[in-house]
Amino acid sequence: MITAGIDVGTQSIKVVVLSNSQILAARTDHNCSGRAFGLEGLSPKACSAPSNSSHIIATKTLVTEEGGAVGSKTAMEQILADTGLSRSDLTYIVATGVGRSTVSFAQKTRTEQLSHARGAFYLFPTARTVLDIGAEGTRAMKLDEKGGVKNFVCNSKCAAGTGAFLEIMANLLQVSLDEVGELACHAQHIERVSSYCTVFAESEVISHIHKGKSKETILAGIIEA
Repeated sequence: MITAGIDVGTQSIKVVVLSNSQILAARTDHNCSGRAFGLEGLSPKACSAPSNSSHIIATKTLVTEEGGAVGSKTAMEQILADTGLSRSDLTYIVATGVGRSTVSFAQKTRTEQLSHARGAFYLFPTARTVLDIGAEGTRAMKLDEKGGVKNFVCNSKCAAGTGAFLEIMANLLQVSLDEVGELACHAQHIERVSSYCTVFAESEVISHIHKGKSKETILAGIIEA
C-alpha cells in the first residue's frame, strides 16, 4: 500500500511518500513569502532544508511563493515525479499542519500534535517527549508507550521560542541554524535574553554583541528564552 502525507506549515510544505510504512521519498518546499496558507510578511532567509535521515532516498528543496492550495499540489506533483508514481498509485493522502484545510486532494486531515507523535514514534520508538519548533509556534508533547499523545502544551509568548525567533537571532549572530544548538552547549554561562518579545530580545542580543559577549553565551540565553 502506497500512501502520502503532506504538512502545510507557515513557512514550508513537507511531503513524504511511504510504501508499506517504509519511506520512499520526502521533500521540503520552502514558502519564503510566508504565504503557505495565506499569511505574508515572513523573512525570505535560510531557504534550505538538508536531510540527514537514512530512511530517505530522494530529497529536493524548492523555493516557492505559492499559497497552500497551489503549493501543496506542486509539491505533491514533484515528489510523485521523483518516485515515478502517479496520483492514482496512492491509496490515500493525509494532510496536517496549520494549512491542512487548503489541501483539497487529501482524503484525511490530522492535527500537528498527532502527526508529530506518530512521526517521532516511527523514527524513535523509545521517544516519550517530542518538541516541535515551528516558524510561528512551539509545542511540547508527552507520548505513551504506543506513541499516543498523553499531554501537550503550546507556547503563548508572542514569537519568542519559535523557529522564526531562532532564525532571527542566528542571523544577528551570523551563524547558521544548524550551529545554534552545538554552540550553546559550549557556553560557560548564560547571557539572559527576554522571553516575552522578539523585538526586545533582538535589542538585548545586539547589546550583548556590543559588550563583547561570546556567541556561545548569547545563544545559551536565546535557547533558555
